[in-house]
Amino acid sequence: MGLESTIESLKSQGKAETEQLRKEAEQEAQRMLSEAESQARTLIHQREAEAKAEAQRYHVQAFAREELEARKVVLASQSQVLEEVRRLVSEELKNTPNRKNYLEALIRKSKLDLVRGRYFCGVQDVDLLESLIGKPAAGTVETLGGFLIESEDGSTRIDQRFETILEEIWEDTVREVASTLWPSA
Repeated sequence: MGLESTIESLKSQGKAETEQLRKEAEQEAQRMLSEAESQARTLIHQREAEAKAEAQRYHVQAFAREELEARKVVLASQSQVLEEVRRLVSEELKNTPNRKNYLEALIRKSKLDLVRGRYFCGVQDVDLLESLIGKPAAGTVETLGGFLIESEDGSTRIDQRFETILEEIWEDTVREVASTLWPSA
């Protein structure tokens, strides 16, 4: 098998593994969001109750103004809840018992780039990644987990950090999360 066909085969396999990893990550994110949903519902009910109580204290003002103010408070509360959900998901990623599995999946996805370049990872993952990859890390970075791959000349970086993957998934699903938490909003 020629080098080009081997590379194409590895690229094809990498794409398939990337899609599988993305699906697994989305499933994991959905699971974490479901767990956080009950906490979020309790928090939003408290915030909504506080918002309604505050709106009633201002009964002297016109009805339209009361509704506007209450809506602002509810929206701020919803924003806080979304940030809390995101914080909980980040915390769960940081402390996940599946760390080795996640890192192995990211390594499989990035195998060719890891061979050609150098990688940087969080202090907490140095030993594990060095044993999984088979070469020492070029340095450390602050991260929840995962790694950055850099070409030898430093011109290209591939970001495989947990928080970057979460950010991509979050941007794709934040509206879905909000509609799940507040179906009538």
